[in-house]
Amino acid sequence: MAKTVDSKAQAMRFEDMLQWSLPLAAEQIKSEQVWKRFRDIVVENESRLTFADYVNLAWSFTKVEFRDPVLFKQIEDCLLKEIALQEKDPEA
Repeated sequence: MAKTVDSKAQAMRFEDMLQWSLPLAAEQIKSEQVWKRFRDIVVENESRLTFADYVNLAWSFTKVEFRDPVLFKQIEDCLLKEIALQEKDPEA
């Protein structure tokens, strides 16, 4: 399966990343090529990602032990923004 995923990594788009990040992480598919592509998609599409997307992506990237300071800073910023919003309006 890893070879199949590797061969399709560069063709993956935003929707593919959202659809496949959780299942690939759950199956421990640690293809560096795929996770680098997913990282690039996340960084390029910051404004399109929801809080729930970031939570799932944080789990996925952590599960496959993919480390990238820029990516995790972006995830952290989203989580901190959500915490600040919840502190202002817990009903939101």
